Amino acid sequence: MSLENTLDRMFAVHNRKPMNLQYDEYMNIFKIIGDEAAEKVFVHVRDEEDRFPTIKQLWAIIHSLGVYKNEVRQVVYEDCYYCCSTGYIPYLISPKRDKSVVSYNTQVYACKCRAGIDLPKYVPRYFEKFNQVQFEPIKDYPYPIVVSINQKKYNEQYRMEAKNDSIKRPGGASTQTMGANELREGIKKVTEHYAVSENGA
Repeated sequence: MSLENTLDRMFAVHNRKPMNLQYDEYMNIFKIIGDEAAEKVFVHVRDEEDRFPTIKQLWAIIHSLGVYKNEVRQVVYEDCYYCCSTGYIPYLISPKRDKSVVSYNTQVYACKCRAGIDLPKYVPRYFEKFNQVQFEPIKDYPYPIVVSINQKKYNEQYRMEAKNDSIKRPGGASTQTMGANELREGIKKVTEHYAVSENGA
């Protein structure tokens, strides 16, 4: 599918009729990122954006999707430890504190770097909400990978805790104890019965 067709559809789904100069600016961006990336951007704008993105917002979407070419990324945004130059910093949510999630999951906030500043205003700002990041650095890993490593670790611990809790619940080990008590009582009654029978004889 041609870039023109993809861009026409992107304007159409938001009921926009662009002026020629505006259309040309968006087309220049699509030419930079290529056909496949442009299609992914269109799908995102169609399905996730309530309003048609500005040029600045379009670049933010391109960076967040990771579909832009490396040389473009390096020109537009500096390398960033916190967000890998995507603009988004992940924050780990605990199912022990947030009952809306059933495992350790992430939500994203905007970084303080240029890529994060360029994100839409509705994306909450990480360092306005939190004074510092959740986790200590791990050598040679950017921060999003550090979060991913901790997410995997905590989810494994959470599954083990859930498994151990299920064993301790009524119907587990306590059932075995109850059965043993009942068996002892049964043996006692049988023994008493035979003792009475023998004495009666």
